[in-house]
Amino acid sequence: MRERHYLTADGWTSRDEHEHSTVKSAFIADITRASIAARTLARMLHNSLSEPDATGGRSLGAGVHDDFADAIYCLNDYIFERTNEMREVAERFEDYKRTQGGHHA
Repeated sequence: MRERHYLTADGWTSRDEHEHSTVKSAFIADITRASIAARTLARMLHNSLSEPDATGGRSLGAGVHDDFADAIYCLNDYIFERTNEMREVAERFEDYKRTQGGHHA
């Protein structure tokens, strides 16, 4: 495996981990939906913060901005939890393959 620059290296993987693994499709769908929601909330927050300068209109206010930021934070926690679950499933799958005499893909 080629050594990556420390700024682009994946700190969550070790040298002996494989680039591809098996995860549940539902986890990928969950992360996709959460990512879309986070992107939408971030865009709404950005638009509200930019509104006074862009059009002279009023922003949604600090309370709503805080709510958007909190929602984005919660979605990122959810994404983090799901990726940890994906990692655990992939590890269990690899352990199972090793016990069955299989080879790494």
